[in-house]
Amino acid sequence: MATVPEEIRQTIFTQPDTAAEPLVRHLVAGVSDDFLKVKILHDWIADNIDYDIDTYLAGGTPESSWQATLTRRKAFCQGYADLLQQFCKLASVPCETVSGYGRGYGFSVGQQETLGRGNHAWNAVMIDKKWRLVDVTWDAGNIEGRAYRKQYNTAYLFADPQGFVYTHFPEDARWQLLDRPLSAEEFKALPFLEGRFFSQGLRLSTPLRRMQPCGESIQFSIAAPDDVLVMAQLDAPGNTDADKFAARTQVRRDCNGANVLVTFPAAGPWGVKILTKARKDRGLYWQAGLLEFNASAGTPWTFAETFSSVSGIDSFLEGPVYAPLPADKPQEFKIRVRGAEQVQLRVGEQKWIPMQAAASEPELYTVTAAAPAEAHVQIVARPPHAGNTYWTIVDYGKK
Repeated sequence: MATVPEEIRQTIFTQPDTAAEPLVRHLVAGVSDDFLKVKILHDWIADNIDYDIDTYLAGGTPESSWQATLTRRKAFCQGYADLLQQFCKLASVPCETVSGYGRGYGFSVGQQETLGRGNHAWNAVMIDKKWRLVDVTWDAGNIEGRAYRKQYNTAYLFADPQGFVYTHFPEDARWQLLDRPLSAEEFKALPFLEGRFFSQGLRLSTPLRRMQPCGESIQFSIAAPDDVLVMAQLDAPGNTDADKFAARTQVRRDCNGANVLVTFPAAGPWGVKILTKARKDRGLYWQAGLLEFNASAGTPWTFAETFSSVSGIDSFLEGPVYAPLPADKPQEFKIRVRGAEQVQLRVGEQKWIPMQAAASEPELYTVTAAAPAEAHVQIVARPPHAGNTYWTIVDYGKK
């Protein structure tokens, strides 16, 4: 991004009417590509404007003009959108502010949606004679509890309309930018999939509606690139303990993506959070969607806890997948592991049983063993050059 002269930096937040044009001129100086122009303007706004969380929590409404957004250095979505529209105008890029319903912060399992009451604003920019969708508010950060956290991303920058419509329903249907715009009822039937889901190249291989009916368990598939890791987490209305249902989901990776298995503790509405991150990213997983299911029954069955990617080791458990294990009954343990020098089955505190790699499939490790009652059973792996350090990749817990 171009270095902004000190004079402009000192006046853009105090004299926006006179400083906005010089700011934009410097930001896009020498840039002929309109895509890059809009990204530069989008990034500057995301970096310099905060969401007005205090006014939001107090139930107020701030002034939304682009000038007020600059002088206050914070805004609601309308302020973000109006500022981007003004900046694009100064950069000679056609831009419109779009109003409608946004399925975002606060969305929860079973929530009723009233689309007639608009709650959000975003932009459409025209580049190469084609309208593109942008939501700089949601790309700038997110609300966590009662605080606003800066978290830059580009999930809603030039977003594909086919994915954008899962979270944005404009008052004017033409701004869906779809050959056949969705009706309000069709939108409300869509599952909640966020921009991150689509920007990372994911898609639902199993067709799902919002509040999908099912039995005591469900299995569905998500197509995902190899460089994107996927996790799932069971959730319930009003649940505040993220680890409460940790053993109720399992993600099994194959060459096509992620197969998600879920068991439900009881009948009723449940949510399954889809969490993702880039394989190379050592940071946290981020939510990319919340799928909803209406279970007709519950079951006591849970899954072994798996750690699919840890310390450079990737693994995929083939079996057994359920926990706890039956006592004193021989089981064939089978797991695919990439990036490990050795894999072992740990039974209790003392017994370590080496798992052997198949000659035809060197990443497939197997062993047959029985676990005594009350034994804590784990599969552990050692990365190359790690000495005697092993990492737990599967934990069956205790009988």
